[in-house]
Amino acid sequence: MPYKHESRTLPMDVAFTLGNEQFPANWLRLSNADDKSARGIVWEKPVERTFKDKRWYDNRVVDGVVISTPKDLEGLKEKMVADAKKAAHNLLAVSDWMVIREADIDTPVAEDWAEHREAVRAESDRQGEQISQAADVDALAAIVCNWPESPDEKARREKGEAEIAAAEALRSEQ
Repeated sequence: MPYKHESRTLPMDVAFTLGNEQFPANWLRLSNADDKSARGIVWEKPVERTFKDKRWYDNRVVDGVVISTPKDLEGLKEKMVADAKKAAHNLLAVSDWMVIREADIDTPVAEDWAEHREAVRAESDRQGEQISQAADVDALAAIVCNWPESPDEKARREKGEAEIAAAEALRSEQ
């Protein structure tokens, strides 16, 4: 919201001086348009600047113009692959004890957990493949993570949905 006097920007809530006249910090807020106009103070609409996503681009403003430069593609790829592997590791770690138990005492991993673990590995592989095939930063930005829901998360979600449905059914009966 820049007010200007000639080429000088007058910030809001900051005292200023024009010639020999001093103005308190709240003057721009409290004065009317005629008072401002009489002193040569005009409102200049702020320039709209569009910045590209800072995850993929370095943005800077030069002479009022936004310059967006793509970040290093190989560096971004390395980070994204590492992030995908870390996410997969964290998702698998929850059920690692089941795999260890199976190896130790031949108690099989529950089928839903085995399927979940396979889906996590498949999603990690899919992301890694898409990342390696990305030709530019925009292709990397278009990659969508689609991690599978664990059996525990699914059970909590379904329980919550059932509770909501039951509450709605009770309300509709009343």
